[in-house]
Amino acid sequence: MTPPRSPDRQQKRQTLRRHGTLNLHPEAVSHPLFHNSDFFDSDDLIQVKYEMLRQVHIDRDSISESAQALDSHARRSIRLRRRCSRTACSVCFRTSAAHKVGTN
Repeated sequence: MTPPRSPDRQQKRQTLRRHGTLNLHPEAVSHPLFHNSDFFDSDDLIQVKYEMLRQVHIDRDSISESAQALDSHARRSIRLRRRCSRTACSVCFRTSAAHKVGTN
């Protein structure tokens, strides 16, 4: 059974959902950074994807390693992000079926 969420956490999840940045699979995030942390939040899709991209581009981890530790559902994001023509494309960090590579 999942422990009840605090009102602050519930409010944050509602805000993330409203902005389209709620991670629908926070339980899939197994990276230690996201466990018992006041900063890292597995519910925050942008944080999860950013850390995944950082590990691939800065730490030179493989996409597979990073996807396994952070969120296998975000693997597509790295591939999409690599093809995106902008360096700071916020669309690549959000869940959006409407995003077409090269049209932003």
